[in-house]
Amino acid sequence: MGRSVVGGRKNSDRDGGAGILTKLLNDPKSFKEAQKKVRQAQGGGKKSKGPETFPNLDPPLKRGPNHMTPSGDKDLDRQRLREALHDKIDEVSDGRDPTTFWSGAQRRPCMSAVWDRESGRVYYNHNTKGKVLEDPDGLHPILKDRYDEYKKGDGGTWKQYEPNQKDHGEPGTHSETRATNEALLDAETDYAKGERRDKPKLDDFMVDNANPSNKDFMPCCPQCTQMIDGVDGADAGWDKDEQGNKKHRTGKTGL
Repeated sequence: MGRSVVGGRKNSDRDGGAGILTKLLNDPKSFKEAQKKVRQAQGGGKKSKGPETFPNLDPPLKRGPNHMTPSGDKDLDRQRLREALHDKIDEVSDGRDPTTFWSGAQRRPCMSAVWDRESGRVYYNHNTKGKVLEDPDGLHPILKDRYDEYKKGDGGTWKQYEPNQKDHGEPGTHSETRATNEALLDAETDYAKGERRDKPKLDDFMVDNANPSNKDFMPCCPQCTQMIDGVDGADAGWDKDEQGNKKHRTGKTGL
C-alpha cells in the first residue's frame, strides 16, 4: 500500500521537516547557524557594531557652542554666555563621549568661558593642577606684562586685595586667564593674517566663570581679576569704590 499524500506532499516529507525544526529548536548552535544562513541569503551577514569608540548618545549630549554671534545687547549676551558655559559643563561631565570628557579633577574647582565678540569664537578652560605657571612665555604680550608685574612683588604695581592672595597660585594658572590667553593668541593670528580689523584688546572679550559641580557663578580671584582686567565680566562679583577701583569680592553677579 502506497503512502498517502497530504497537501501535495508525502507524509515522510512533512515528518522530515518537523524533525529538522525540532533539531533547530533543541540545538542552539544549529539554530544560530540557520539564522546566519538566512541573513546571508538576504544580503545581511553579520551585523556591524560600528567603531568601538562610537558613543551611545541617546539621549543626545549637550554641547557648549564654539561660536556665537553677538546680539548687540550685552545683558542678553552675558546670559547667553552663561548658558553656553553651563552646556559645556554638561558636555565635559558626560562620560559617554571620551573625546570631550574631562575628569572631576580637571573640571574642579572652576570652569570658564571667554567669548571673542569680534570673531564670535567661544573658548572654555579649567584650572591647572599646579599653582606655578609653567610657561610664562606662552602668554600673550598683554598678559605677560601683567604677569611680570606680579613677579616684581613689592616693586611692581600688582595689588594685594586679600591676605591669603598667594594661596590662589600664580596668575595664569586659572581657567579664566587660560581661556582669555587662548582667545587673545587666536585673535592676534587673525589680525596678522588680515582677518581682523584691529589688534585685539581686552574689551573685545567677555568672560563668565562657574563651579562645575553646581553651575553657581564664581567671581575672578584676586590674581585673575588683575590679569584679565578689561575683559567684560572680569570684575563681576567685586565691590568697587566711586572711581571704579576694586575693593573686595562680594560674590554677587550683578545680574
